[in-house]
Amino acid sequence: MRRALTVSLLLAFVSGCATLRDLAGGAFERPRLTFEAASAEGLDLDGVTLSLRYRIENPNGMGLSVAKLGYALEVEGRQVFSGSLPGGLRIPARGAAPLVIPVRLGFAGLGALVDALVSKDEVAYRISGSVGLDTPVGLVELPYEHRGTAPVPRPPGVSIESVQLASEGVTRVGIDVRIRVANRNLFPMPAGQLGYSLDVAGASVVSGQSHAVPAVQAGGSTLLVVPVRLDLLGAGRALAQALSGGPAEVALRGSASFGWMRLPLDLRGRTTR
Repeated sequence: MRRALTVSLLLAFVSGCATLRDLAGGAFERPRLTFEAASAEGLDLDGVTLSLRYRIENPNGMGLSVAKLGYALEVEGRQVFSGSLPGGLRIPARGAAPLVIPVRLGFAGLGALVDALVSKDEVAYRISGSVGLDTPVGLVELPYEHRGTAPVPRPPGVSIESVQLASEGVTRVGIDVRIRVANRNLFPMPAGQLGYSLDVAGASVVSGQSHAVPAVQAGGSTLLVVPVRLDLLGAGRALAQALSGGPAEVALRGSASFGWMRLPLDLRGRTTR
């Protein structure tokens, strides 16, 4: 009995080894990875998610599973991220399964490319990597690569709506610069900061100042009022004459900041009463 059992186990082991040899020798067919679609989703000021959709076909008589999934992301020809995503997807025997590869493109992590994004409507990207399948013959790697373009947030529109003068006594004058900030995106813009200097009639009256910008709803706008108070006795004769006469030219220079986005400003207007 013991001898018969030993022989049976040996035959089973040899048979199993033969099956593996057959698989390694050509009985195992390499699975196929087919690209189906790509989309850009969840665009906001922080970034956008690039989703690649593939189909894995398994022509073999045993089920397989995804053991690992690696990716590298290039933006405008420069690699910016690389990493891995969780595996575990099961592909049935002689069947197929959808595979979604989501890669988050965070704008703040683009380094030197960040400043260039303000002038672009979209950026070129390339996602490449491999899908590692756990199979009876070991880990089988299926490489993939996709190129496309992704949208980027549009910078807000910033303009001077009006510049109003108001006398505050014999020797003082007030200037209220009304600035319109318009959100041209389909998502809310977070609160930001306006840094500015102000010239009136060619003379500098304010420099190195800042003003908070509230959050702006999707497709909406907000009005900022930047108040400036001047003492005409110390303002200089030319500026005093300009302010007491007809309309005066006003120039506001600086930048508007919203998260990673820096928008240079050079706005012009004329005073009214």
